[in-house]
Amino acid sequence: MRSLWLVIVLTMLNVGICTANNSSPLQLVEQLVNEHRGYDAINILKVYTPDSKERSKYYYLYAKASEMNGKFHEATNYLRLSYLYAPETERASLMLQRAELSLRLKRFHEAAALLKLFIMYYPEHELLQTVEFLLAETYRKIGRYRDALRYYRRLGESTEVLFGIANTLHLMGRYREAYKIYLPLLRKDRDYLSSSEETRLYVGENLKVIGRPEDARLYLLSVKGSPLRYRAYLDLADITLAQDKPKEAIRNLQLCLLSPEWVIRRKALVMMAEANMMLGRVEEAKANLLEVKRNYPPGVDYDRASLLLTRLYRQEGNIAKAEKELRHLILRTTPFKGAMKELKELLLQAGKSGGDDFLVLWRRYRRFLLRPSEEGFLLRMASLLSDETIEYHHLWRWLFENGSATVRERAAIRLADLFLKIGDTNLALRYLKKVESASDGHRRMLSRAYYLKGDYARAFRVFQGIKRFRRQDISHALNLALRYKRAVSFFRRVLREVSPDREYLVPIADLFYINGYRKEALRYYRMAVTGGAEPLQEDERWWVSYRLGSQMDVYPRGTLMVALSRVLKKQQELDEELRRVFYGSGPSK
Repeated sequence: MRSLWLVIVLTMLNVGICTANNSSPLQLVEQLVNEHRGYDAINILKVYTPDSKERSKYYYLYAKASEMNGKFHEATNYLRLSYLYAPETERASLMLQRAELSLRLKRFHEAAALLKLFIMYYPEHELLQTVEFLLAETYRKIGRYRDALRYYRRLGESTEVLFGIANTLHLMGRYREAYKIYLPLLRKDRDYLSSSEETRLYVGENLKVIGRPEDARLYLLSVKGSPLRYRAYLDLADITLAQDKPKEAIRNLQLCLLSPEWVIRRKALVMMAEANMMLGRVEEAKANLLEVKRNYPPGVDYDRASLLLTRLYRQEGNIAKAEKELRHLILRTTPFKGAMKELKELLLQAGKSGGDDFLVLWRRYRRFLLRPSEEGFLLRMASLLSDETIEYHHLWRWLFENGSATVRERAAIRLADLFLKIGDTNLALRYLKKVESASDGHRRMLSRAYYLKGDYARAFRVFQGIKRFRRQDISHALNLALRYKRAVSFFRRVLREVSPDREYLVPIADLFYINGYRKEALRYYRMAVTGGAEPLQEDERWWVSYRLGSQMDVYPRGTLMVALSRVLKKQQELDEELRRVFYGSGPSK
């Protein structure tokens, strides 16, 4: 006890306090706390042992002194002990002080728990409305917006309550509802706005989203306090980016990099990269994004940085690096917003450039794209895949099983074409027969399948149903006519609709010659000789000259065609004689 009084006397001498001899040590400590002399109060409390009646006050003063000295964890602990030893009449006040201390320390979850307990234990307390307002504010700050609204709406329609409701609706993304509350309040009560920078920030953000950027700018520029002003700089940069003013945006974003909050700095770097991309500064943008990847933890803005890096690497043609950045955005339960679009662009670019990169990408990510809603994109993928790969077959089979009616028809045609190439006509016909269609494309493939199976009559009947012929049909029509005589006359109709390529002129002429259509045959022989920039091959030229020479009686005497036939026949004889002399053989048939 003597040592205690010695400490008290020395403390009084050091701090210049004069007190009556009958003052207790706790009264002296209370005087020191009131004078903000926390260290001196702690020195006395360390050597003082309170009795059972003084413990609550002792720990309360210890908490206040500790808070003054910046020892917030100890202050919280001592305030809890003070509450435990306090009489029932003082407990409500101490619980409220504990909650307020937690709010000052930004321990919002702890504060919410204490405020909730206060409402449960003291439902008739005179400070109940104050506590409910604090709880609503706390719920808003920890993201429990529905609970926040529930408590705000219990408290009437005072200005601070209405602003609290509007702020909460804004944070929930219900911008129009928040705007309807903000608008009359902005006209009626500007004093509250002057006292609350947080509300001015939310009003500015709301006006920005609603589409009033100039009004939003006024409120955002009025936010001067730290750390809210850095959020205001971010919003100002967002406005200028939307107005296509990237240089002005970069100036605001550079101020954001001074923020003590790493979340603000990370977001600012991503937005700065976007601004640099707008200015064509690819290397600066890449440096901003790589800084986010190296120095900041994962989150939404971290993922945005990966997405932008993917785009930059893709534009450079570096498919491997682009895929590496995109991978973690896709391989998760729900792909990151925008990642699927970037994946499609990457696949299209890889497919057009060719190489193994495309197949590797498709094998790795196809499971994310095989869905009916993506059938348009899947058709583009199918067109890029080689028909020699198993992936080509798998994709078309999936489209046949899961696509719309039009896509199922296209898939059946592609699969049938694939199986016809490998000689499996039965499987090709099975796919084609599963599709009820009367389109020309379906009829072409079905006719081809019947032809390759040897059923020429059925192939011809199906081919007859084609409504509009194309040049590509000449080959199949010619083959049908060569093997099925009834198709010859129909083939003449096809030729009236479509002009054949030069490579088919001689075979067509031969077909007509064999079937007795001599005039048509000679017309096509003549077209083979006179048409086209390139001359006929030697064997074809010999064969045509032979045909023309043998049919000279078809043409009237004295015409150019008769003269041409004589010349070609003479050339044929000379060619035959030269072969006999130099090679010892005649012309081969």
